[in-house]
Amino acid sequence: MRTLHFECTSGVAGDMLLAAMHDALDPQPDWSEFLARLDLSGVEIHTSAKRVAGIVCRRLEISAPKAQPLRHLSDLLALGRQSSFSSRIRERAEAVLTDLARAEAKVHGLDLDEVHFHEIGAVDTIVDVYGFFWLLERFGPCRVTASAVALGSGFVDTVHGRLPVPAPACVELAKGLPTMSGPWEMELATPTGLALIRNAASAFGPMPSGIMVMAGCGAGSRASDERPSMVRAFGLDSDQAMPANDRVAVLTTMIDDLTGEDMGGAVEALLEAGALDAYVLTGSGKKSRPVMELTVMAPEGMAGEMVRLVMRVTGSLGVRVRMEDRIIAERETFEAEVIVEGRAFRVRIKIGYGEGGQVLRSKPEFEDLRVIADQIGIGLPEVRAAVNRQLGRVDPAGGVF
Repeated sequence: MRTLHFECTSGVAGDMLLAAMHDALDPQPDWSEFLARLDLSGVEIHTSAKRVAGIVCRRLEISAPKAQPLRHLSDLLALGRQSSFSSRIRERAEAVLTDLARAEAKVHGLDLDEVHFHEIGAVDTIVDVYGFFWLLERFGPCRVTASAVALGSGFVDTVHGRLPVPAPACVELAKGLPTMSGPWEMELATPTGLALIRNAASAFGPMPSGIMVMAGCGAGSRASDERPSMVRAFGLDSDQAMPANDRVAVLTTMIDDLTGEDMGGAVEALLEAGALDAYVLTGSGKKSRPVMELTVMAPEGMAGEMVRLVMRVTGSLGVRVRMEDRIIAERETFEAEVIVEGRAFRVRIKIGYGEGGQVLRSKPEFEDLRVIADQIGIGLPEVRAAVNRQLGRVDPAGGVF
């Protein structure tokens, strides 16, 4: 499976993302084909090489007639629905545009339908959002990951006045994302860039392992040798990547003088202290006494600490310890918004990948489903069914694709 990783440590903006993706693709896309799918009279897209800090990057610029109508969210959504883009592109673009409008509405105390996109800025937003997902289709089936996002610092001049960086709308859209301040005193992340990353990326962190097959660099409009604001895009094939290996300590001990309640408390204490897993099996021991066998799995470096804790919480005078190799399937967790009984909730979805990026299992987190069930007052099976219907096909194990 291919991974498209965005390095946003120098900021993120819609035009930077598009430029980086354009630069990475071979053959490079024909933007006249893209514009032919949208009813945007007089709009042109130009790409050019820009040298930043000695590195040749791609710069993407959008030009439009100065006279533009005032556009609200409904107008932008209508443009997409009238286009010839695939339904998948339209759906994902609508989610981003709605997130942008929600952020502005919250910041300015407006209803969603009162939010308007400022003149030329509306054209940029339309091109950035639909263009991003149009380009993403050209990478083929892939998952998207991203680094932490640099927000910048200092102040920025807006139509609402001079505001500190990050601006309020950026703060709303950055919630839940790994971010960092700086590295320069300027606005490095824009609302559109943040909205695209939060909707497209399913995991955040360093570049994942894999075989690099493509790379591109997109420069920002204010990029300079002193402040090289840019986004880099990396295409990685994981088909030949080895599964992650791990080494763990496995501890076992036999207990015949604890109550079930006491053993339950011991297991809870071990998990809270950092054990990866702990479970109890029952059987028959010496003198035909009922016994419980406690097994604890912990990180290799915590073996000694866990042995001492097992002895303390169970009273055991002996613990067997062995080191074992563990092969871990690649996994990720992403958040999705679902509607249950007319109310919106955020649910974490866990996905495990096998060889070649094949999805082994995908399921909503139980704790999130339980919160929804408790708040609404309906059963867990009903909540799970409602979530699965919205997130895709139900697999035999109760997960979703």
